[in-house]
Amino acid sequence: MPNLTTPIEDFSIGISGPNGEKGGQSITIYGDPIHATVEDVIKSYEAMTLSDFLAKEARHGIGNYLLLIRNGTKTRIITSNGYCGGYIFQSDAGLNIGTTLASVLPEYPAFDSFGLCFLLTAHPKSAWSSMPLTTPFADTHRLPPCSIFEFEGASITSGRSYLAASAGLAPAADFAAALAEVAESFSSYYKRTGTKPTVMFSGGVDSLVLYLALAEHMDPKDIRVITMKTAAGRSTANGHERALPVARNSGMTIEVLEDRSLTDISIMEATAALMRKDIIGSRAPHISLLQYGVKDHIIHGQNMDSIVKHNMEILQLNKDRGYLSDSMQSLASGDKEAQQHRVFLQNLQATDAYLTDEAFQVSTVRTYAKWRKGIPDPAPGREGILRGLLTSQFANVLPYPIKPASHCSMLDAADREAGLFRDFMAPDSLGLPRLVAAARFYTYSAIASKRLATFSIPTGGSVQLAAMSGPIISYYAGRPKELLDASQPKREVFAYAQRRTGKPYHELSTPSSDDLKKFPRQNRDDSKADGFLQQYRRLLDPKNSRTLDAIPDPKIQNNITKYYKEKVSTLNDESFSGLFRTILGLELLLENVSTRSSRSGKEAAIAPTKRWWQPFGR
Repeated sequence: MPNLTTPIEDFSIGISGPNGEKGGQSITIYGDPIHATVEDVIKSYEAMTLSDFLAKEARHGIGNYLLLIRNGTKTRIITSNGYCGGYIFQSDAGLNIGTTLASVLPEYPAFDSFGLCFLLTAHPKSAWSSMPLTTPFADTHRLPPCSIFEFEGASITSGRSYLAASAGLAPAADFAAALAEVAESFSSYYKRTGTKPTVMFSGGVDSLVLYLALAEHMDPKDIRVITMKTAAGRSTANGHERALPVARNSGMTIEVLEDRSLTDISIMEATAALMRKDIIGSRAPHISLLQYGVKDHIIHGQNMDSIVKHNMEILQLNKDRGYLSDSMQSLASGDKEAQQHRVFLQNLQATDAYLTDEAFQVSTVRTYAKWRKGIPDPAPGREGILRGLLTSQFANVLPYPIKPASHCSMLDAADREAGLFRDFMAPDSLGLPRLVAAARFYTYSAIASKRLATFSIPTGGSVQLAAMSGPIISYYAGRPKELLDASQPKREVFAYAQRRTGKPYHELSTPSSDDLKKFPRQNRDDSKADGFLQQYRRLLDPKNSRTLDAIPDPKIQNNITKYYKEKVSTLNDESFSGLFRTILGLELLLENVSTRSSRSGKEAAIAPTKRWWQPFGR
């Protein structure tokens, strides 16, 4: 029988004062450990010193879960590597802590002005662009994965990452060894719980290696492999056109499912129900599985890219071949060669050569900023690197000034986040490569996990991001990034696939004439209406907006009202823009947590933003 655990999205506690429970210590686990049973995790915690337990979790922990430890007036929360992330709301009345925004926000939430501006302008440019600790809401900060927070009554006494705790333990020997440890843990989990996995197969190398690793430890017949038929309006970089030839050449059986998330009313309603609770990836492929009744673990390759290559870019043209290599020169047109040069130079920004050479940073950041549509941070070295990574995901590059924010306020906001992050990571004990790896993990990786893995699928399945695991994270965290990595960012991953299949990935993914006849490539169709947005379009009208009601600054409120009107007027022309879904998500969330308030009564309900980070120590 499966272990009975409390769903991770149900984690929610309130701490209103100094009074605590009488008696001894209580330990509750929310979510589902993969590498060990709930009982074994608790036994390890009770038997080990805290530092040893955290090191073990950082190195070996797998799964989306957290530990809640309560002892009198003291509360401790330890989140796993794969925790989808939660929130802490602090007010004069106490603390609300939970996995979902709806569980922590007050009835009349107020926005952090910069946080909201950042979400509305940076998010559409990068699907995962969010700061690791700041949220769009005042007095509300993130409860990140791989972290430990301690409370005395309703006061935060400390909060820090333990991502670096595994530094004293031997990491996996190589990527293959790390992947084998993950696959063996999943296989053991399925045996003891009587469940089976469903691999969400995009055709990319990440989902391929996950399948291959699982198939080493399980009967392949027990692994369901599905791919979503690429819908118009989605990128065709990965999808059924690539998944089919990879599956055929790898000997796997694959199911092709239709994506009806833009047309099926039941899926739209289920998606809206999730958006009323948190900011999620509403266009994530697994949302379409609602119509198929999937009840098993959905193994997802998301985040392998970020953890392995720290956001270095891989052109789909290149796949497993290095930029500017002989094999690419014969295939590249002038435009493609120029693109290779651009991406190769951009990827140098994540290498140790760049990170340790301030002169190199100064001489190249203006070019990087232009490519990334940002502005150069004025300071080279650790300061500029960190500010850029936390706000744009690229070292030394800040997002463009956000209306009505100025360049100065952008620096102020970046400094605020960097100050939070420095305390959170205790970076004095970390080398710069490990600090950069942590910044990548807590921006792209953690936010992607938050948006994909927060909720169980209503039919009973849950999304598992296998890359968010101790074995893989501890292998890559702080690992040197050489110049060769800028040319071949994922060479170990591609090498693993080739060893297991006997063919390089670019051959595996080449479609046959039969593939093309059976599933002809679909042209991108940006004019096709997004049925989900059309269904809830009324909430995008500024006259119906709860978001605008929650902005305390009249000038910012006025500017964002204009921004709403401007953007909503283009809805039919930009039907697949992530911006509209971001706005719609905020509106659905606020519709859930608040009663419509009048503008005249709003100010009295909103308290000034607390300096949450002052007691936030090491």
